[in-house]
Amino acid sequence: RVCSFLLSAFFALQLLPYLRSHRIWMEGGSDGRFDVVGSQAGVSIPDEPLVYSYRVVQRYRHDPKAFTQGLLWLNGSLYESLGLYGRSAVREVRLVGNGGYKVLREVALGAQDFGEGLLHFRGELLQLQWRRPDV
Repeated sequence: RVCSFLLSAFFALQLLPYLRSHRIWMEGGSDGRFDVVGSQAGVSIPDEPLVYSYRVVQRYRHDPKAFTQGLLWLNGSLYESLGLYGRSAVREVRLVGNGGYKVLREVALGAQDFGEGLLHFRGELLQLQWRRPDV
């Protein structure tokens, strides 16, 4: 269910301009595919995803041993979900001057767990785990 929610959230972000004034219903199957199954009259769904521009204002170093699976910005910190069996964790990282970083907190998963995506939901960080039905 969490995987479905994460994929729905990603899909919803692509349709955000439409979702503000329309309702869209989606169904997801066990194959990981999602279909729009209903909407209010007049909803047009773009054929291509929205494309945003960006500009690089600063570069920061990154831990070369960190296998980043999920990343989000919240309250001035980066929260990073790390994968790989035996090295999975969620960490809070603060970016510092001159392109550096400082790990403020890190919570490791068990050796049998493989961390994946990361979501902030209702005041909690939820980490999706590979081949596990729970978070």
